[in-house]
Amino acid sequence: TSLAHKSATNIIHEKNSDNLTTQFENIFLKINKFTVTIFCTAYYISKNNRPFSDHSKLLELQNINGINTGITLQSQFSCTQIIAHTSMKMKEKIVSNIVKSGSKISVLFDESTTLSTLSTMIVYIKTSISSEDPISIFLDLVELHLQTSDNIVN
Repeated sequence: TSLAHKSATNIIHEKNSDNLTTQFENIFLKINKFTVTIFCTAYYISKNNRPFSDHSKLLELQNINGINTGITLQSQFSCTQIIAHTSMKMKEKIVSNIVKSGSKISVLFDESTTLSTLSTMIVYIKTSISSEDPISIFLDLVELHLQTSDNIVN
């Protein structure tokens, strides 16, 4: 019944309740919630062909509407990096799905020249994903240093 005994009992009870672990999990959930909101905003920008400069304006609008977006990843540079990362992961998932399903593909190469007179090659594939109708998918844009057939094949 002493004060020291009650204090020791409270310490043992707190140790068993994993308060610190719970607090860290809550902090990580909150951070992840902010990150999910920011990634969804960047995805919206990419999906609707909006300029990357809209990213910070959309996040500001979300803050006005009461959605807390945190304080990181709010620049247009961050938006560019998020979209690049997301598109790379989506491309990997699509290609692995095509390989696993054994779908037939056709490859389309289109040579083009940019405004700065760089020669490029656009690579599209046309395939059926998940037994649906075939669709064309942009796969890559490759800069060509030389327009010789050997260089294009490499």
